[in-house]
Amino acid sequence: MKAKVLDDKNFISSIDKSSMYRELDSFPKTISEKISLDLPDNYSSVKNIMIGGMGGSGICGDIIQSILFELLDLPIEVIKDYSMPRHINADSLVIAISYSGNTEETLSLFDEAQKRKSKIIAISNGGELQEKAKIFNSPYLKVKDSLMPRTALGHLLNPLLNIVLKLFPDTLAYQDILEAEKILSNLQIIYTLASPVSENRAKEIAEKIKNKYIMIFGSESITRAAALRLKTQFNENVKVPVYFNCFPELGHNEIIGIADDPLSKKDTAIIALRSSLENPQLKKCIDVGLEIMKPKVNEVTELSGQGKSKLSQLLSLIFLGDWISYYLALLREVDPTPVPSINQFKKMKKQ
Repeated sequence: MKAKVLDDKNFISSIDKSSMYRELDSFPKTISEKISLDLPDNYSSVKNIMIGGMGGSGICGDIIQSILFELLDLPIEVIKDYSMPRHINADSLVIAISYSGNTEETLSLFDEAQKRKSKIIAISNGGELQEKAKIFNSPYLKVKDSLMPRTALGHLLNPLLNIVLKLFPDTLAYQDILEAEKILSNLQIIYTLASPVSENRAKEIAEKIKNKYIMIFGSESITRAAALRLKTQFNENVKVPVYFNCFPELGHNEIIGIADDPLSKKDTAIIALRSSLENPQLKKCIDVGLEIMKPKVNEVTELSGQGKSKLSQLLSLIFLGDWISYYLALLREVDPTPVPSINQFKKMKKQ
């Protein structure tokens, strides 16, 4: 299949039956809206923070955790499970986030947080989570409609950004959010459907890796959330398994499974997410690791975040990754929207 099909609107509409591209186009405008938050005063005096959520909702927690990694003097963790750590208590801030409001793992976390008398904020598009928040008089933020949870990233992330701005104003600046919006708006012109393959970085990369087994590498303290997002977007949009890991840890184990594998497959593509925020040690670590692995794979593509803030860098990488996964799905003639096995999984769990 030739790359020019990605410039063929008729071909694209025949595959993308739900017009997912419209949701991708609108992402830049979803993150900067200021919202009014009525939160109790003691919510800013907590001793730790837990964000609970799954899938496209949970990734927002990963993004916030990464942004605040070196800025917040409180422990912050993301839980993607039915149960929470024992140390979560009345001095903890628990943010339960679920686009549908019916995610059973998130509802379980909400219930447990209530039992422990934690300070809770609920975020959803309605559903049972909204009802629980109403019953227990917990602060609740309703997000706007979207095609599906994974395309609601901006709608779900925006309330979290506003919570951080209100409760921990010395960490994140609203200017960082505006910078991210501006960068994403400029990138949208490059990545959108109307931008031809010859000028479109997302289309170009999708073409390069369309027949490859894909490995995505991030860095633990900077790009991990973006790498995880790209991995899950490939899973859901493209319907392919993808390998994911982070530097520097992978240099202590996974590197040998790639560079020293006598049966190494050459049809492997590595996508490495990079950042100008890497310190000299981390930069050298990634450079050396990629150099060692490169002879054993078919393709190594390095993607760099844009902007000064970690938020801008993360979101610019995520935005590019979302578009790459979209175009890769089209090249594989796969409708990116349906997720039948996930729906089956959820249905069978309730039987």
